[in-house]
Amino acid sequence: MIKKTFLPTKKTIFILLVLFQFLWSACAKDSEHIIHITVLDHDLTVVRRIDDQSILAKFNRIWISRKEIAFSDDPQFSNNQSFTYKIDIQTKDGSHRWLYDPAGYTTVLSKAIVPVYHFDNPKMLYKILIPEMGAIEIKRD
Repeated sequence: MIKKTFLPTKKTIFILLVLFQFLWSACAKDSEHIIHITVLDHDLTVVRRIDDQSILAKFNRIWISRKEIAFSDDPQFSNNQSFTYKIDIQTKDGSHRWLYDPAGYTTVLSKAIVPVYHFDNPKMLYKILIPEMGAIEIKRD
């Protein structure tokens, strides 16, 4: 019995490289280089501005771990009252404003129906975003 060995052609290698580059850029989309973060309270007063790269790296590790749990038209989130803070995230590609609930929920500020996300470690994210506010009870009814 003769075994055939697979030797990729130049075309196959090229297609694999293009596919790899596409997948790599898609995965990197969530970890865009964050330049700074501004946290605003319900009155749009700046609570904190984060420029320190080590803090931004900690934030990003938590931020990219968010999980989609609902949509903004869900009655639990539709009135936006629980989102007491706004987070402006500035990346090299632009700026986005997010609504933030210290209980670990976030959604992008939009009139459209958009996903609501949850973080597994809401206390750590809160400590990064609002450290000077001290200890609070993080609970959702």
